[in-house]
Amino acid sequence: MSKIISKRESDYLLEISLIPLEIRRKFLNNLYFRKNGTNQKNYKLLFIIERIIESGNFKKWNEPLICKKLDVSKALLACLKSRILKTLRSEYFKISITKDIKNSVIASFLDEIKSLEEKGCYREALPLCFQLVKRILKEAKKSKKSILYVQLAELYYIISQFYFYNKNQKSFKKFYYELEKLKRRSLSFKNKIEQNKILSAYYLVKSQLFLFKQGNNKYLQMAMLYKQKSLSAAEKSNHSLLILRNLIHLARIYRLLGEIENARKIIRKGLKCSHRIENNEMYLLFDVLNLELDFILNKNYALEYYKKCVGVYRALTPQSSFECVQTIAFKLITITSFLDKETEIRFYENEYVRSLALRGKKTEAFERKFWHNAEWQRWNLYKWKIETENGDEHFTVEPDEKILQQISEQIIDYTRRNYKIYNVSRKLFNYLFRIVVEYWKGNNSDYETILYFINKVRRLIKSTKVSLPKHNYQNISFLVNLLNESKYKNKKEVFLKYAKDFEEAVASIKNTTLNVIEEYAKIEFAAKLLNLKMFTDEVRKLETWLKENRPQLFEPIKEIVYNRAV
Repeated sequence: MSKIISKRESDYLLEISLIPLEIRRKFLNNLYFRKNGTNQKNYKLLFIIERIIESGNFKKWNEPLICKKLDVSKALLACLKSRILKTLRSEYFKISITKDIKNSVIASFLDEIKSLEEKGCYREALPLCFQLVKRILKEAKKSKKSILYVQLAELYYIISQFYFYNKNQKSFKKFYYELEKLKRRSLSFKNKIEQNKILSAYYLVKSQLFLFKQGNNKYLQMAMLYKQKSLSAAEKSNHSLLILRNLIHLARIYRLLGEIENARKIIRKGLKCSHRIENNEMYLLFDVLNLELDFILNKNYALEYYKKCVGVYRALTPQSSFECVQTIAFKLITITSFLDKETEIRFYENEYVRSLALRGKKTEAFERKFWHNAEWQRWNLYKWKIETENGDEHFTVEPDEKILQQISEQIIDYTRRNYKIYNVSRKLFNYLFRIVVEYWKGNNSDYETILYFINKVRRLIKSTKVSLPKHNYQNISFLVNLLNESKYKNKKEVFLKYAKDFEEAVASIKNTTLNVIEEYAKIEFAAKLLNLKMFTDEVRKLETWLKENRPQLFEPIKEIVYNRAV
């Protein structure tokens, strides 16, 4: 098995790779044209990084070897890496921190931090947050001014968001409890505006506690309850940023719960608020969310919704609010998928991953990139062949060993990084993907592992409201049991035992239009592994039926096979 690099190393390379190529090349050229530029260590390091990114294989990163090439210590290499990333990010986001944290007015410096956070520059904002927290805590010991605690609450809120986005529940809770202390202190404030500013931040963070446990409507209901409290407090204190964020989140929750009219009311409120404070980007975002509801109710709005999303996306810049950038990119993935615009789906998937990775959501970016690749590679786990038997052409499959090896390593990488998956849909896809990958290993499959994950799928469907067509896991369950038992029992007897399950699998394939060719491929592969004429004959009958009733399914396969032959 090839080398598995650490989370820290893969995150760094991913973030560098997502800085636009023109910015990376410009910086490399600037270093090159300096006096003695090609001998400078930062030039050599960036050149190495560029070659690794071009190769598309982050596993080529080898820190001991790079240290040796550059003749630097591990500590100095870390410093060089940090400087390169800092410079590239400063150029991309146009970051310029003008104030000195020790000597500047707290409110003024806090505004700079909030400006960074709104763009999603958590890498730059977080160290400043911790420094400013220390300064405020020192001043709070001398002076009990309530404004200091309001400023502290805003900093705790910003820090908590970073940990929330990166699914670090332990660190997130630490700052939630700090906000809880401030909330209790704020109840004695005479200034109700300051009190409500703290309450707004506290309730918003409390609502997010329930979003760590997704997939159950009761958690969404609890999250919604506290977001409403946060919105109420934000409106009383005229805290425009938290008003808009709560409105965006509430609109999303109402939509997920299917409460379209309530979502519409929230969006209207967002349009009015963003218009009142002259925030054009947020106004456009709420306009898109409003049109999305029209699309949900009537798919004839698809083209109009798509054009609106594209128009807003083109108006955004790296300096735009991360809420706008990420939401619009995600909406474009959804609508381009609906309109079957394959090239654009890939483009907006990459743009979404870029916005996540560069705006403080590295965990989500890595997951999204992994599952995006997995979705595309899933169709490459096996290769189709056309064989002639008794003068008739038959479609058969064989696993792609190279792709299976790559994906197996990627799954190990993913598992090492993600001990817990909170999103139920992603958890379900994870189980199904691992089942399929293990199945296509054929004679090397671990059937116990497959059955273990199939049971997990069944339990997940029972315990949550996530939906999945039964044939997606029932067919493979029967095939695995058939192949597993045939290892130590008579093949014919085992097949007859599962004859009824086979009939149900055939019926499910004939009665659905979802993943038909993939389900047929699994059955055909099982027949090849079992090598029982009785089973093979039944599979040939199914193939004949599909050719007669769904001939269009095999046309793309023929094209692929013939092109490969040429």
